[in-house]
Amino acid sequence: MPDDLQNSILTQRMRDYLQGEGYDDHDAERMTRKRIRERLRASIFDIQLIASELPLHDLDKAFTEPEEREIEPGFQLPLANSVSALPMLLYLIHREAEMNPNTPNKGWRTELEVESGIEKALVRLGESYEAVDVNITIEGGVPLKELAESELASLSTDMLKQLLAADEITSEEFAEATIQKSQDE
Repeated sequence: MPDDLQNSILTQRMRDYLQGEGYDDHDAERMTRKRIRERLRASIFDIQLIASELPLHDLDKAFTEPEEREIEPGFQLPLANSVSALPMLLYLIHREAEMNPNTPNKGWRTELEVESGIEKALVRLGESYEAVDVNITIEGGVPLKELAESELASLSTDMLKQLLAADEITSEEFAEATIQKSQDE
């Protein structure tokens, strides 16, 4: 990656911080978190401008040209894997509304945002539409911390993956449970 692209939303130092490299100085750490928040907020306006104004062929090239980012020495993350972070961020931004116990439909706020985004994209593409309907169904489960206390081999592979992603179990525990599940079948 060219040097001028290293500092996209985050500087390399900010990436290092978010990946666990701490600070000895509390004020420097606080300032880094503040700068990350400022850059994130500014980037949302940039994304809106790009989505509205960047020529579509440039948008296509940005996401079809192969590029990988090294997130740990020797570990490359393909660009396509990072795109799912967009709806993840959207849900996290609206998490208070989404997770409100009085809300009968978890995911409703994200549905509205995705519908609005698709409507704007269709207009940009010069397409008319009768309706855009996005339905998100979330069937809530047990908190992951509680789930990690269960007999791991009795859990679905999807639940094991969730526990692993949340660092509630180690990769060794995941492997052991997966092996035991396959032996029990």
